[in-house]
Amino acid sequence: MDPTKLKHRRQAYILGLAALLLVSLAPSRPEPAPLQIIGLNKRDYQSNVRSTDSAWFYKNTDGTAQNPLVGDGYYNDLEYQLGRSFQIDKVTYVKSSDIEVELEFINPGFVGHDITLYVNDARLAIPPGGGETEWAYISLSDDGPYEMSLAAFGGTDSALVTLSSLPAYVARGYLQVDLEAIENENTIWTTSGWVNWENVYVPNSTPTGLQTIPWTDLLAFSCTWARGADTATEVRELVTRGMFWSDIWNYDPAFATFWEDPVESEGEVIYRLSGAVSTFDVMDCRDGSGFNVLACQSLGVALTAQRLFEDESNQFRTNLLCGMGSDATQSENYEQFNFNYHQVGTSSSYVFDSVAAHLIDLSGNDFKEPPTGWVLGEYWQTENGSGGFWGLVYGWPSPPTVAEVTLRAVTKDIDAIE
Repeated sequence: MDPTKLKHRRQAYILGLAALLLVSLAPSRPEPAPLQIIGLNKRDYQSNVRSTDSAWFYKNTDGTAQNPLVGDGYYNDLEYQLGRSFQIDKVTYVKSSDIEVELEFINPGFVGHDITLYVNDARLAIPPGGGETEWAYISLSDDGPYEMSLAAFGGTDSALVTLSSLPAYVARGYLQVDLEAIENENTIWTTSGWVNWENVYVPNSTPTGLQTIPWTDLLAFSCTWARGADTATEVRELVTRGMFWSDIWNYDPAFATFWEDPVESEGEVIYRLSGAVSTFDVMDCRDGSGFNVLACQSLGVALTAQRLFEDESNQFRTNLLCGMGSDATQSENYEQFNFNYHQVGTSSSYVFDSVAAHLIDLSGNDFKEPPTGWVLGEYWQTENGSGGFWGLVYGWPSPPTVAEVTLRAVTKDIDAIE
C-alpha cells in the first residue's frame, strides 16, 4: 500500500477514536422539559381556618405594617398570586378535613387552550417530630380531572380541587402535589413531578380563646408536640410533655420573661407571645403555664392557668423538682424550691405542669416526668403514710419542716397577647 495513503488512514482512525472518546466522556443530555405554555396564576385555599403569625399580627392584609400597631392582623385570604410581592405559605385545616384549593391558570399566548388538569398524586408529608423519627406520608385523593378553557392574551380559568382527606389526628406537614395539564394528548403545563406547596397545620379542633385566629409559629410547636393526638386530653398531655422536654427554654423561678401581671393603672394580664415563639429565653411558672394554655388553644383545646398558694405572703417548700431545660432523667438535677406560689395549667381540676418534673409520683414511684392529669388537690399534697407528703408541697421552708399546707387556687386568665 502507498505509505501516504496508510498515513492518512491512520490519521482518520485516530481522529475518529478521539471523537468517540469525547462523545463517551460528554454528559448525557437530560430529557427536555415539557413546554410550559400556560401558567399557574393563583392558589386560593377554601374552608381553611383563618390564621396569622407573630409578624402578620401587626400587618394589614396587603402586607403593609399597621399604623398604629393594633395587633389584630391576619393572613391575606389569597395564599399565592403570580408576581405578588408576598406569598402566604401556611394554611390551617382541622383534623379529618378535606383540603379545598381553587387553582387559577393564565394563558399569556395568542392561541386559546382547552385543557384537562390531572392530579397525578397528592400527599401530606409529615416530618419527624413529636417522638417520631421518620417521615410519614398521608395520601390525598382528588375528585378530578378538571376541565378549563383559557382564552388567548391573558385569559384565565379556574378549578376547585378537593383533596381528601387530612389525618384524623394532630399533625403538621407539607402539601406535596404532582400535577399535569393536557391538551390534545400533549402536556402543556406540569409540576415536573413532586413539588412542595403550602405548610399545612392540622389542629385537633377549631382553635379557641386567644388563638381563635391561631398563630402558625405557635402551631409549629403545638402540632409537633401533639403529633398523633386525637382527643383533648391527649393534646394537653402531649403539649405539656413536649414543651418540658423540648430543650428550648430554661426554667428560672426568679422572674417572668413573657407573662406580665396587671399593674394598678391597667389591670390586664398580657402575654408577650411574639417573644416566646422567637426568643428562647428563661421562663418561670407563669411564662410556662401561659404558653401551655395558648399552645393548647391553638389546637382547639381549653386549658386554664391557675396560681396555687396558701398565702402569697408566705412561702412553702417543694418536694424534689427538676426545672425545664435541665436533664430530668438524672436524679442529681432535682432540688427543693421555696415558692410563694406556683402556676400551672388546669382542666376540670386536673393539673398540667410544663415547667417542673417530679422525681416521685403520687404513689411513691420513681417518675421523672412533668405531671399531666394529676388531680389538683392530690398534686398539691398527698400523704405518703410515713408522716410526709408526695406531690408539690413538702412543707415549710425555714427550718425545712414537713407539714400539711392549705391550698388556694386562683384562676389567671390571659387578657391579651402581643
